Amino acid sequence: MRLEKFVFKRMSASAPYICDIRCGEEIICQSYNYNRKKEICELNNRTKEARPENFRSAPDWFYIRRLNGRDIDECVNDSFICGVNATCVNTNGSYGCTCKEEESVEDGGFCSGKECRSIVFKEPIRDKVMKGHLIRLVDVPHQGSCNVLCYLEPNCVSINFGPSQGGNYICELNNASDESQGSSYLQSKQDHTYLSIENPCSSSPCFNNGTCQAGYTEKGFRCKCPLGFTGVNCKKACSFDFEDGIGAWEMTGRAFIYQPTFGDNPKARKRESAQQQGDWWIGDCERRPAKSDPAGKQHIDGCDPPVGTLTSPCFRIVGKMISFLIGGGCKVNKVRAELIVNNQKWLILSLLMGESVR
Repeated sequence: MRLEKFVFKRMSASAPYICDIRCGEEIICQSYNYNRKKEICELNNRTKEARPENFRSAPDWFYIRRLNGRDIDECVNDSFICGVNATCVNTNGSYGCTCKEEESVEDGGFCSGKECRSIVFKEPIRDKVMKGHLIRLVDVPHQGSCNVLCYLEPNCVSINFGPSQGGNYICELNNASDESQGSSYLQSKQDHTYLSIENPCSSSPCFNNGTCQAGYTEKGFRCKCPLGFTGVNCKKACSFDFEDGIGAWEMTGRAFIYQPTFGDNPKARKRESAQQQGDWWIGDCERRPAKSDPAGKQHIDGCDPPVGTLTSPCFRIVGKMISFLIGGGCKVNKVRAELIVNNQKWLILSLLMGESVR
């Protein structure tokens, strides 16, 4: 994501913290954009909150808003504060954690798409703790370790941190923050610290008992939908088009990281028409994940090398028939569609040669 049209200074920066320092040196700097691949820093004189219409999807860019107050560089004080698979980005009064591009995450997949978590911790509240929302309690050597554990736990949005025996500390991971609807008020507890992240889940954006997880996707959250519901906010009963994104479909590998794709992208590449239904569809060769992206772009790894799977949520087949719109290569050992019934591969379909779906 990137804030456009309010850049007043552009420069090279070998790391995000350098961009943060440069922003801190400029009185009018309110936020910055950083491109990790090209190592470019852009300083802005506005924020996304002030100009949301100019906050747009931009591959390889991330955006940081400067906060008020004196700053301690947590990224320097604790080099492992975000774990080995994430980059610490210092901000004024706090810091954020952003997945390293193409670095392995715990489950052996790649840190990309919906599995990439980016969180920003707010300023700590001394002598307070959150009660009644504990996920896990762990002994840790320092606060940085507690922050890392929260970052790695998808449902964690705040921590309680305090002294333990033997020089260690107690780390409590919570699934609610002081912003969350229905959460308990903070309670006093001497020598303890309460720390929460910026939590868009506090507005309860997930419907039908969906679980909101903060720090994912461009919206700042994702919804894990219960069986029978799908969509960005779990509003839709199971539907298998892609007009609202991939919803509850589970993705592995890199083949589908730019999906769904918008429009007839193959035709823009001078190939035959995709003949897709609707505006959004799955084409692992295509790279047009936003309507504003230019048409005709391909996956940066090429069309054939990327591997991966895309698995739908469970559904019930009513009647004697099920139909697909499908296209692609014809080698079943390379690309195929599978129907799984009771955890068994019941039907395997090889695809029709060509860009068009039939």
